[in-house]
Amino acid sequence: MDDPVSLKNEIAERLAALDSASQEDIKKLMILAKRMDRHSLDANTSQYLAAADIMGRFGITEHCWSSVSNFVKKAVYAKKIGMPFEKFISITAVYPVLLNKSVEGLEERRRSLGMAKDEFGRLIIKFPNVINAGIGKFRDARIHLGLGIDDYRKLMTKFPRLISYSNERFDDIKRYFNLNDNEFRRLLHRFPQIVSFGIAKLEDKRAYLGLDTEEFRTVVLKAPQIIGLSFKNLEEKREYLNISKEEFRNLILGLPTIIFFSRENMDQKFRFYESRIGIRREEIIGYTCSKGAKQKDASADHQVRFSRVCMSYALHGRVMPRYVTYRHMLRKKGMDFNPDKFLGIVKRNESDFISQIDHRLRDKSLESDAKVESLKPYYERAKHLCELMRKRGSTTLRSVQAN
Repeated sequence: MDDPVSLKNEIAERLAALDSASQEDIKKLMILAKRMDRHSLDANTSQYLAAADIMGRFGITEHCWSSVSNFVKKAVYAKKIGMPFEKFISITAVYPVLLNKSVEGLEERRRSLGMAKDEFGRLIIKFPNVINAGIGKFRDARIHLGLGIDDYRKLMTKFPRLISYSNERFDDIKRYFNLNDNEFRRLLHRFPQIVSFGIAKLEDKRAYLGLDTEEFRTVVLKAPQIIGLSFKNLEEKREYLNISKEEFRNLILGLPTIIFFSRENMDQKFRFYESRIGIRREEIIGYTCSKGAKQKDASADHQVRFSRVCMSYALHGRVMPRYVTYRHMLRKKGMDFNPDKFLGIVKRNESDFISQIDHRLRDKSLESDAKVESLKPYYERAKHLCELMRKRGSTTLRSVQAN
């Protein structure tokens, strides 16, 4: 006859070492759990008390009625989906309902989401309440949103709380922003957290920004993360830029992504444009916040227009290496720097930039017919050095231009 105390002790020890357990160890653990269950003839008392005693050893004081075998089975399943035993215990302590869900039911939820086992484990760790959603709810939400299973899986991985919101909430957001189905799906992929904001909160944000309904819709489609910024965060950014609320409104309309730039990032850009392009911080902010920036006023100064567009691009990753390469080409040609022409090539993709810079270097109207090597190697070195500068927080170009 098995000694119940010895059995419980051995089961607890094997559970504690579950993360490093082999398949043979797991089989042995399951056998011991079944023996523990069979030890009592009264399945309504001793069997469950034994499970409660084992769970209590791991700090689970509130528990669902569960047999030892069931508790062990769930712990083993957690291991299979990549969940460490310690994490399984902490989740079970807060969500003991996990013990009431069958492994088959959990697997059906996983398959309905199209997730691999480790993905499903991370999902439960991130949002344990997902196990309370009925299996049909995943399918209904996915169909209502018009998403394929892979797109829905990506959304749930990014924002698992999505399952907490009703189809009515989705429809409310669509109506508020006057979005068609495709626009709403794109918005969800970029910022699924938007469904966590009720209409009243959205109205408060719109009113603070001083935007009408259509302007707010345009801004949110361009930079939906602005919804998640607190009023304090927005006010601090306005104060940092030292602009009025009307100017702040125009800034968001003209270049909404600037809201997400850190102070350090913006300071570096301002220093670069002032020292290299000759445009002061006040000019950049002043133009970006003006109605002319929104309307692209043709009479606006080209250099200031140039700085506004380049504010959107990464300084060390794009603007600086292209600036250095462009200036290098101009020196070889004996030409002066033209901000407006530089603007055109900064906006181009990587391959087009190289093609344009090489084409201008070989322009026969400015140079002889002698063969000229491509500036691509020079540009690659400039990118590498600018990346090193980014890590140092520097915007000094001497070392880049010297190479």
